[in-house]
Amino acid sequence: MLKSRRVYWQTVPLQILLVLALLLFVTIDGSRRFHRLALEHLTGVLEDNARLASGLAADAVLSGDGKKVDALCKAFGRSMSRRVTVIRSDGTVLGDSEKDPASMESHADRPEVREALSGRPGIMQRYSMTLDKRMMYVAVPLASSGRVIGVARVSESLDDVNAFVRTARFRIGLMPWIAGFFLALIAAAYAYRLRQSVTRLRDVLSRIEQGDYQHRIYDVPLPVLDPVAYGLNRAAEAVQKRLTVVARERDDLEAVLADMTEGVMVVDGNDRIQKFNRSAEKLFGQAFETVIGRPVYEVIRNGDLLKFIEKTQEHSEPIEEDIVLYDTQDIFLQAHGTALRGPEDQILGVLLVFSDVTRLRRLENLRKEFVANVSHELKTPVTSIQGFVETLKDGAIQNPKDAERFLDIIHRHTQRLNAMIDDLLNLSRIEQQAEKRDIVLDRNSVRNVLEEAVSVCQAKADAKKVALQVDCGKDLLAMMRPDLLVQAVSNLIDNAVKYSGAGRQVTVRAARREDGVRIEVEDHGAGIPKEHLPRLFERFYRVDPSRSRDMGGTGLGLAIVKHVAQAHGGRAAVESEEGKGSVFSIVLPL
Repeated sequence: MLKSRRVYWQTVPLQILLVLALLLFVTIDGSRRFHRLALEHLTGVLEDNARLASGLAADAVLSGDGKKVDALCKAFGRSMSRRVTVIRSDGTVLGDSEKDPASMESHADRPEVREALSGRPGIMQRYSMTLDKRMMYVAVPLASSGRVIGVARVSESLDDVNAFVRTARFRIGLMPWIAGFFLALIAAAYAYRLRQSVTRLRDVLSRIEQGDYQHRIYDVPLPVLDPVAYGLNRAAEAVQKRLTVVARERDDLEAVLADMTEGVMVVDGNDRIQKFNRSAEKLFGQAFETVIGRPVYEVIRNGDLLKFIEKTQEHSEPIEEDIVLYDTQDIFLQAHGTALRGPEDQILGVLLVFSDVTRLRRLENLRKEFVANVSHELKTPVTSIQGFVETLKDGAIQNPKDAERFLDIIHRHTQRLNAMIDDLLNLSRIEQQAEKRDIVLDRNSVRNVLEEAVSVCQAKADAKKVALQVDCGKDLLAMMRPDLLVQAVSNLIDNAVKYSGAGRQVTVRAARREDGVRIEVEDHGAGIPKEHLPRLFERFYRVDPSRSRDMGGTGLGLAIVKHVAQAHGGRAAVESEEGKGSVFSIVLPL
């Protein structure tokens, strides 16, 4: 508002001063012109009067009758209210409307008289000593028969003319000043309304500058600015629509970036982080609020990643590279980098997209380990079978005792291969059915499953003199597929019997707990060291490989237990202490 007032007081008085100066110039110039026109008019009137007087007095002057001439002058002067004087060619005053001619001196030296005697009208302004006034004199030749015999002069006081001019000048000059005054008022009012209009327009622009694009202006005090207000409203509306679209697109982009499983990071040309989505927060362990605007080398302390950013800035094409983040657990990233360039090919920043391929790497490692383990597990019996077959072919078959012993060994290895293949097929079938959701679960009695599993392992337990005990209520039900659960519990009981000493007891129990229906198989064997517990349910993992093979295990029993539990939506777990035994459990959801 302050600037608006300054503009108002800087412009309006200047405009008024310009109008006043113009009025003053017009008044002075008009006054001078009017005064000159008044004198020219008076001169013309006096000249006409003088010619009229010369025509009337010509005969009297020619006859030399001074009294008659004087009488004509006085009568003519009274009728015209002007001084009339007739002068003979020698300068003698023959008649005068104001004075006695006899008392008047010769007028031969008067300029206007000399001019008239020369044949031209004489005009002169001067102070009259006789009348004590400033007078206008107009003299014309008084001619007879083509010769100048005298002069007829008419004069009038300039005081009357000046008084008339002053009165007329005041009256005429007053009107422009009155008009100028009202014009100044109109200009001030117009300027005030203009200031109000500009102020409202400026307020709208100020709100737009502050981000308020919903404000509009509809009542402009000055109608001439209505098109400007209309255009401003249209512009604000258009900007608001564009900003709404941009904001919606930005929100959509932010939502997409936030929900992406890949980590996204944008680094500007000054190596400062500008974008950092939630996945990137998880990968790098940094919060969005703490990294935005900071140099990337302060946030990321991985040399390979910083080198990758530099490579991206140097390449015009997108690049890709594998990066490992070393932490308590190594994180494998597949990094994609694209340089962001401006119209003049200048570097504006770098777009980095990180895909966490740690799970894929681990699965690849598991697959490699699985292939290696299968190869190793198969190679041992196959090598043994091949060796004994070659021994038999080399002549051992001729010795009945050796041949029978070798055939028994071949038979055991064949059974082991067959059991391993059966377990692999069962494990593969369970995984496929779980992935395809082909496993149908029904509510069944948990005790029936436990008793059937015990009956499957009863013969081995009796042979080793291990007692099997079932502890489960008859009314305990759970959602399950009985045949798979029987297989899983049988594997746990079989392991418990194998690793329990003679005369020991294996307890199979089930109960409802807070986390679900828990089935436990407890033995009192040697127990398992703690470092082996996390990997115990992996395929072919053995605590003591040589001992496990001697006991006829395939190394897949516990893996089958884990996948059966997962197929039921549950989990498998183990608790063990060396020298005291182990408790394997399957937890089924309620």
